[in-house]
Amino acid sequence: MALTHIHNMTDPTQFVPEEIAAGIIKDVRHSSAIMRVAKQVPQSTLVKTYNTRTSGPSGYWVDDYARKTADAAVWDQINMFAHEIAVIVPVKERDLIGNPLDVWSEIKEDIVEAFAITFDSAAMFGTSSPYNWSILQAIQNVSHFHEEGVGADLADDLNLALGSVEEHNYGPTATVTTRAIRPRLRGLRDDQDAPIFQAAMTRDMVDAVYGTDLVYYVDASSWPTGLTALTGDWSTVHYSIVEGISYKLLTEATLTTITDDAGVALSLAERDMVALRATMYAGFRPTKDAALAALVQHSYYQNLGTPDTELATP
Repeated sequence: MALTHIHNMTDPTQFVPEEIAAGIIKDVRHSSAIMRVAKQVPQSTLVKTYNTRTSGPSGYWVDDYARKTADAAVWDQINMFAHEIAVIVPVKERDLIGNPLDVWSEIKEDIVEAFAITFDSAAMFGTSSPYNWSILQAIQNVSHFHEEGVGADLADDLNLALGSVEEHNYGPTATVTTRAIRPRLRGLRDDQDAPIFQAAMTRDMVDAVYGTDLVYYVDASSWPTGLTALTGDWSTVHYSIVEGISYKLLTEATLTTITDDAGVALSLAERDMVALRATMYAGFRPTKDAALAALVQHSYYQNLGTPDTELATP
């Protein structure tokens, strides 16, 4: 375990155990709903411009001596902007004496969850977002909001949402929702009285409905009220991580965003504490609005899926 002594904490790359630091980026990808379902694109700079194909060349039957027809693929230019997410976790120095690996394991869970929630809520809902697009905004652009109750039951409602994506020749790959939907799905049956919902039977499996994976957002408290599920062809949604996660150890800082019971900002030096600052640059971009859809309740449908916050320019 690469870990410096408690009194020599000048190098965060040595201070953080290697097995903890290496696992954070992997766990962020697993915990983030968007990163689990979307397509990762390589990005080495904060701004990336690349092309994605909208249509390809066609084939033709050719008669003898006839002129052969040629056409070209059509491409859209995509701009991906990576923005910084920072997580700061303070910890008492005395807690790192004797059992540092256990403490860092707990800190790792906090960092992973904070990264996943911050990224997902911005990407999906536009919450405190540095991006000028979101999943809800993309869905609103094409009016792919489907109200619960229009179909015969929840299964039929989900089918209608999936169908709006398929109408545009996209194949839904996953549905992002919260675990609150599971009890609503377990009793549903198709025309042959077979359950449409397949609950995961082993650790390596995932829940599925109508052949698409169910992926759960980790923070139900920040999931918009009235939003049931987001579905679509998630290969059309792109994300990037620029150069992984970097770490900085803070020993003398005053954390103004963290206060004690008296409302006083947290001074690390005065409290014999250190803080780990982890940063990640992440990009996000939906590329095909028509490939996405949402199932919402009536109260949410009336608001037309307006994001929680005004979206920023990149």
